[in-house]
Amino acid sequence: MFTKADIIAMTNRIVRRQKGIAEPRIIHPYREWYIALSVSMLVAFVGIGYNAYLFRYYHAIEQHTVPSEATEVEYDVDMVKEVVALYQVRAQQFISAQENVALSAETVEVSVATTTEGGDSVDEEDSVE
Repeated sequence: MFTKADIIAMTNRIVRRQKGIAEPRIIHPYREWYIALSVSMLVAFVGIGYNAYLFRYYHAIEQHTVPSEATEVEYDVDMVKEVVALYQVRAQQFISAQENVALSAETVEVSVATTTEGGDSVDEEDSVE
């Protein structure tokens, strides 16, 4: 059964609610869950709408552009000939330098000295039969 203290507590709660005094609860999980869910859905819908707008804008960008007249670029023929001649000279110098390096690499002789158990020094060229 209910005790006198339980009955007084229930009546006080009813009287306080009738006076407009809010329930002294700090945490309202359902209310906070629905607020968070509503805000996240609002952000998602705004993001989807903005991305759809950007897609439609950039998808139809060819319709928004104004074709411009193509201008011909005029080259200075004398300058182009000078540059081509300069690079031909450099190419010849590079090829000749490359050939000199290849020739000098072929003329280098490599000899490896080793020792035997007796302490005699033997060149690798001598021991090849």
